[in-house]
Amino acid sequence: MSQEDSTPATPAPATSAPAQDMMQIMTQMMQQQMQMMQQMQSQQQMHFSQSPKKAQELEAGLNVLRNDYKREQLTLRKDEEYDPIEAQEIKSSASTKTIQEEKDQDEYLTKSQRLFVLEFFTISALRSMHNWKGRTPIGSNKRDLLMTAVPLIKTKTQLIDFILSACPDEI
Repeated sequence: MSQEDSTPATPAPATSAPAQDMMQIMTQMMQQQMQMMQQMQSQQQMHFSQSPKKAQELEAGLNVLRNDYKREQLTLRKDEEYDPIEAQEIKSSASTKTIQEEKDQDEYLTKSQRLFVLEFFTISALRSMHNWKGRTPIGSNKRDLLMTAVPLIKTKTQLIDFILSACPDEI
C-alpha cells in the first residue's frame, strides 16, 4: 500500500463544496451526453454507410443542429443581462414549501445550489422545463423564470429530471 493510499483526503472548505459538487454533477452529465451522442453517431454512421442518400440527410440534420447550437450560444449572451437573484429573495408558496423530511434527505439541495445550476440556462430552455408534477416556471424574463423555477425542485434527482425535461424526446 502506497503512502498516498493511507493519507486521508482533506475536505474542501464548506463554502465551495456545494458549488464543486454541482459542477462535478454537471460535468458528469455533459460527459454522459457526449458519450451518448458519439455512440448514436457511430451507430447511425454504420447504419447509413450503405445508403449515401441517408448519410447526406444525416449530415444535413447535424448541420442544422450545429447552427441551432451556435444561435443558442449567441442568445445566451443576451439573456445573461438580468438582475441577479439572491437565494433569500426566492419565496415558496404553500404548494412548494419544503418540509423538514425533505431537508433531511441526502440529495436535498439548498435554494442557492439550485439557483446556481439553473441560472446558466437560457430563457427558452427554462420555459420548456417542468417538474415531475408537470409544473413549469412562469415569467416574462429570466429573473421571474428563475424565481418560479427554484421552488419547483428540491433534490439532485429532481433537478436532473427538471433539466432533462427540456430535451426533445426524439433526436
